[in-house]
Amino acid sequence: MVSALATTLGVSEDAAIERLDAQAEQQNTLASLGKKRIATQGAFFNKAGTLVVNAPDAKTADRIEDAGLTARVPARGESALNAVKAKLDAQAARQTPSGIAAWSVDLPSDTVVVEVASDKSAGARAFLKQAKSLGKAVRVVEGK
Repeated sequence: MVSALATTLGVSEDAAIERLDAQAEQQNTLASLGKKRIATQGAFFNKAGTLVVNAPDAKTADRIEDAGLTARVPARGESALNAVKAKLDAQAARQTPSGIAAWSVDLPSDTVVVEVASDKSAGARAFLKQAKSLGKAVRVVEGK
């Protein structure tokens, strides 16, 4: 596993191990936030390997940063994105969206990403209409 990670990142195996250790430490710190009742709205590792924690407001972001993590206050956050995805799930349950390859919450972009293979079917068109009605919370990617 370490060798594969090192190859993917273009670093030595020692550097890959250091990154894994640092990420584990960041995850432990994130877990400690919950024990301190510090609210978060999801978290993700950025390309540099830093854990970015979504905060509901600036005051909470300060508390997260005081704990040694990187924080941001997104426009939506995990709970809101999950609600958007649930609306799309409900649309898909009403009418099968043939041609829609996938839809999922993407915390780094703070959107729900809809991947479209084809918009030819009625189900796909209805799904995309629902998706587009949700505004900037949804990002449609065509040609997937």
